[in-house]
Amino acid sequence: MLVTKLSHCLLRHHLFNFNELKMKFSKEYLTNFVQGRYSQDVLAFASQLYDQLKAIKLDDKSAATGFLYRVDLTDDASKKSMIAEFGAELVAGVELVSRISRVTFSEAKKNIANNRKLFIELSDDISIIIIKLSERLIRLRLADQSGDPDLKRLAEEALYFYAPIAQMLGIRKIYQEMEDISFKTLYPDDSRYLEAIISNNMASYSQKIAGMKHE
Repeated sequence: MLVTKLSHCLLRHHLFNFNELKMKFSKEYLTNFVQGRYSQDVLAFASQLYDQLKAIKLDDKSAATGFLYRVDLTDDASKKSMIAEFGAELVAGVELVSRISRVTFSEAKKNIANNRKLFIELSDDISIIIIKLSERLIRLRLADQSGDPDLKRLAEEALYFYAPIAQMLGIRKIYQEMEDISFKTLYPDDSRYLEAIISNNMASYSQKIAGMKHE
């Protein structure tokens, strides 16, 4: 059973010691472990999501929930195995992140301001919302780095739906990067113009500071 094998491998590598939850997989380990729908890309993505959650100071259990959220729990036996390994609370969090992931931007933008509020209210546990926001940031970042054909769609979702939610919650490390990537993707000419102005201003400020130091 793949889910059981996943949990056993994580435990053997101390990935669910909540003080040392790091996703550092060797190529050989991934090759021997991954089967079926799980791939090196899936596990690498999970690792980046974990690191992002820890970077914004989310607790270890929430980071673990983010790492596991793409595990398939539709099979009862798999779900029971996951509960036995990691506890019912963590598994419930994984299921909730999966459920809110079904919210589509095409539906949300019909009444976008109201739907942002509804999205936040989907869970009493704000960490679940933060996990989802972090997941969208990682997807956007990877799409930008790889030139993914879905980049424009992801950028639109991030700029108009997810980034404002992150800003409402005061999570600067999420919304600033989302806005930066999305703006340069959707409005490249405006982005280049603003970058040029900022660069020129920075050069001017640097000259002034240098002059003040020599006075």
